[in-house]
Amino acid sequence: MLKLPAVLALKNSEPNLYKLLTIFTQGTLEEYMGFSATLASQEFFTSNDDLTEVQCRKNMRLLSLCSLASDSKTSEISYAEIKEALDIHLDEVEDWVIAARGSGMIDAKMDQIREIVTINRCVVRKFGKEQWLALQTKLNLWKENIRSVLDGLKEQQEI
Repeated sequence: MLKLPAVLALKNSEPNLYKLLTIFTQGTLEEYMGFSATLASQEFFTSNDDLTEVQCRKNMRLLSLCSLASDSKTSEISYAEIKEALDIHLDEVEDWVIAARGSGMIDAKMDQIREIVTINRCVVRKFGKEQWLALQTKLNLWKENIRSVLDGLKEQQEI
């Protein structure tokens, strides 16, 4: 998206908006918070009726939760990891997971006793070579599993 001509034109005409868009597409909450402080001093949010700092921060937290889920090596994420990534209190974690589920950004279950969120599916913010390789690996595994099931059915049919 950042390579589209209309978006690239923002780089010169609206550099703050372009930087904000860059952070939203691939940045972290920490990057956003630092940039937001700069924007506040320039009165960026007061001059933009459609963009409020509170709404941008909320959306950035939701995107950060998606990034945490998609970058995780396992399907389970602890409440403590979410708390740290979103820079929130531990008692707010469930509210953010519910908000992300409600927006369709993640499909997850919460285990309140173990304080673990199990991610079934999530929106991926960036899809590059690494993600293509991971997808290829999953598809090859799926293909092998299907082949095993078909072989098993064939053996049962012969018996």
